[in-house]
Amino acid sequence: MAQRHAQAVPPRRGRHRPGRAERLALAAGATKATDQPNPDRWRVLLDPAGHPFCVTTLIPA
Repeated sequence: MAQRHAQAVPPRRGRHRPGRAERLALAAGATKATDQPNPDRWRVLLDPAGHPFCVTTLIPA
């Protein structure tokens, strides 16, 4: 069976909504990590294999 992998999605300028990105990742099979060091700026999620990744409002210059 082929595994599905999350794809990186480039941020849209002017949109700062980690909540929407979090909902999309959760719908795709991610789970929310227990520890959330700065939930206003980024959310820590776990992929189905347990690997952590973040969604963020930070856009590099």
